[in-house]
Amino acid sequence: MAHIFWVIARKLDVTLTNATVRSKIDDLSIDIRDTLIANLKALPYKSLQLDECADVSNVSQLICFVPHEKEKNVWGVIFIFPLLMISTAKDLS
Repeated sequence: MAHIFWVIARKLDVTLTNATVRSKIDDLSIDIRDTLIANLKALPYKSLQLDECADVSNVSQLICFVPHEKEKNVWGVIFIFPLLMISTAKDLS
């Protein structure tokens, strides 16, 4: 994402600091998150699928998939949360 800002700045012949680029990326991230949450809240029905997996560094993660329909197209949103506790069946029993 930062690369896009640097390319535009070079074409416009303006200088950007790392702090400026970081601030713009943060603003975009917040806007995307807020729009996504608003869209999910507006759905007339909701579905949720959960699964646990491990990434390449063997850290457990909870994957949350939220399918939804918008303008006759089915979309899916994936959220990934690191699990901060042991989640094996043996340890939970």
